[in-house]
Amino acid sequence: MTTKLGEWRLSAIRSLRPVSTEPDIEVNVVLKSVLEKDFAWILMNPDFILSSKQIDKLSDYLDRLIHRQPLSYILGNSEFYGLNFVITPNVLIPRSETEMLVEEALLWGKKQHKKIRLLDVGIGSGCIALSILKNLPGSTAVGVDISFQAIQIAKINEKRLNIHSISLINGDLAQSLHGKFDLICANLPYIPSQDVIGLVHARFEPKLALDGGINGTEIIERLLIQSKNKILRPGLLLLEIQFDQGERIADFANQIFPKCEIRILQDYSGKDRLLRVEID
Repeated sequence: MTTKLGEWRLSAIRSLRPVSTEPDIEVNVVLKSVLEKDFAWILMNPDFILSSKQIDKLSDYLDRLIHRQPLSYILGNSEFYGLNFVITPNVLIPRSETEMLVEEALLWGKKQHKKIRLLDVGIGSGCIALSILKNLPGSTAVGVDISFQAIQIAKINEKRLNIHSISLINGDLAQSLHGKFDLICANLPYIPSQDVIGLVHARFEPKLALDGGINGTEIIERLLIQSKNKILRPGLLLLEIQFDQGERIADFANQIFPKCEIRILQDYSGKDRLLRVEID
């Protein structure tokens, strides 16, 4: 019995509807990956006969989607800031909201008219630091992560993107690092411990990358304290935060950097997203 592409696609979308808000998009992405065809071809060739090998792979992907395994982990990659990154369950899946941090870093960095030295704390897949380096030629970076497995993924992405200006270190925040930096950025764990358990994606993503302690700000506050002796003048500190942490984090930052410009930036949905500390 043969299976046509269009029939499989519609059946898969129906199967995903009870558990997904975007079943058609997820099915199209899976088909694109397995068939190695673009979306237009997939939609224009509903009578294409799927091979048994293709059906087996598609069925496996669909079953994992139904059980809500993130698409990036199924496919092993994710797009971020126009680049493609290898992603495994050892690292957090890059979020589109985090691209705002990269944008802010580039806006500031390009105004400095010099080669920037960057520190990315909790580098994970490397998506933040590597995206910045791709767009600030001549700049250098240090990336640190407490997870050895995350450092290995960042090294893979460094090679894939042909970037040779970053040093990757397995360590805890910035405490043991030497030297100072023009730009310090981080997307650290910021979810309160009691909230992590209820998150759907927490079943698959590393808890180490999600759990921010009792109130969600403990790790961020530790980095703020350490950053005082790691940031150059002029310099910029950019930290991603949870939507309800802006006031608390800004007050804490004011204690560490009392004479600096401190702002909480909102994302495109109007929610607090970034702590921005500019040191003159």
